[in-house]
Amino acid sequence: MTYLSAVVGVTVDASFLDYYEIAATRDLIVHNSSVVNQLYLDKAQGKARGKVGDKLVVDKTYYYDSLAKMKKVSGAIKRDVEKKYA
Repeated sequence: MTYLSAVVGVTVDASFLDYYEIAATRDLIVHNSSVVNQLYLDKAQGKARGKVGDKLVVDKTYYYDSLAKMKKVSGAIKRDVEKKYA
């Protein structure tokens, strides 16, 4: 996001913290069998959903909330890009 912000001029706001947690959850599922580790906590920052050793659950509610949050982030990126280049 730092690179994107610098190149495109995207304003990184609080909604991006949700994106970081979603990405960290994805990494945890793929690389650590959904078990929370320190890397997840570091990536998720204040949005972490567990502590070291907990197994994260990705249920229907989390899934749909994540989709909505990612749409919000993509909308913010689109808005800032259009503002800069339109």
